[in-house]
Amino acid sequence: MIRYVALLRGINVGGHKLVRMDALRRIFEAAGFAQVETYIQSGNVIFDSAERDARALEQVIEARLREALGFEVAVLLRTLREVEALARRDPFGRGETEDGAKVYVTFLREKPGRELRHALTSQSGEEVDVRVENREVFVLIRRGGAAADAVFSNNLLGKKSAGPTTTRNLTTIVKIAARFSERDA
Repeated sequence: MIRYVALLRGINVGGHKLVRMDALRRIFEAAGFAQVETYIQSGNVIFDSAERDARALEQVIEARLREALGFEVAVLLRTLREVEALARRDPFGRGETEDGAKVYVTFLREKPGRELRHALTSQSGEEVDVRVENREVFVLIRRGGAAADAVFSNNLLGKKSAGPTTTRNLTTIVKIAARFSERDA
């Protein structure tokens, strides 16, 4: 069995697409997944599956969610091991410890091509710093970096990458890795 983390896009945000976590667990359990758990209300589902094809699994979960909820929910999967590796990353060389700074991770379905990588990293400046690694975009927003919201919205990234994206605070990723790794240790 592989331990996966499903990162759902756009549920329970701003009072839209409200989904209770117990309902979400039941949907995943009804789909045949084992050891289903959720973490906070923003759509993080941790579960076990024998399926090795993550893209096929994303499609199955999206179809199940559409059927059960009546609306589209994009799903981006990572294995728990991948999430653990992300939690250990320090892409900004301790930059996240800057006063008031926050680090976010935007998850992409595919590795971005050279053009998208350049478009993203060229946005780095005084308020924001960007690193693209594999299928993730790390964004450091310094205090007063509200302008970064316009550049790094999930909608904009989704259009540029031609696929769904979802973003989590790096702190959330660290907490998921710590909480769910202990159980498997």
